[in-house]
Amino acid sequence: MQTDVDWRATAGLLRAGFHASIAGHAGAVMAGMGHGPARLVALAAWGYLVYLQVRVSLDAELFTLLADGVAPAEMDGFLARAGLIGTPRERSPQDRCRGALLLWRQLMIVLAIELVAVVIALR
Repeated sequence: MQTDVDWRATAGLLRAGFHASIAGHAGAVMAGMGHGPARLVALAAWGYLVYLQVRVSLDAELFTLLADGVAPAEMDGFLARAGLIGTPRERSPQDRCRGALLLWRQLMIVLAIELVAVVIALR
């Protein structure tokens, strides 16, 4: 595994996902003009989308740090001291990338659900 390339590629994908999910904010505004249960689904999805956007954005920055040479254990130590994670545990680069990309996929799925619900709510 080419760790530096994987760190950078993961960070890039996370940043792209964050930018794509900005459409969810426009979707939330449009959902406000809709009606029925789909409107509520769209607004609920938007709330979760915002949470995922923050997580994905943070992960993109953390993966950039890893690509720039920060040791994973050093980063985990900071996250633990900041109260963002519990006791740090050893994870492979593949596990770290897999976990971040799982969040990215969740973000894309929630965005799709929100936008479909907006379309239904506006009909």
